[in-house]
Amino acid sequence: DMGAESLNVREEKYFGDWLSDIYRAHARSELNYFEHNLEVWRQVWRTAFERADIVVMVLDARIPLFHFSQAVFNHVKTKLE
Repeated sequence: DMGAESLNVREEKYFGDWLSDIYRAHARSELNYFEHNLEVWRQVWRTAFERADIVVMVLDARIPLFHFSQAVFNHVKTKLE
């Protein structure tokens, strides 16, 4: 059984790895605030990537490209397929 501290350390490592991957693939100016925020990443990872068979990205139709995360899309497409 993994304790809270161990889980936090593991998530921080995975988040750091994920950030490194997206920073290599995209300029930081192309990313929105949420793509490099650890708390948002934890929520998305725990609810979407670990438990789901299907991932749906909901976008605001007024400015969809602002809300579309190319990094998350690429991660799901290449690493979770």
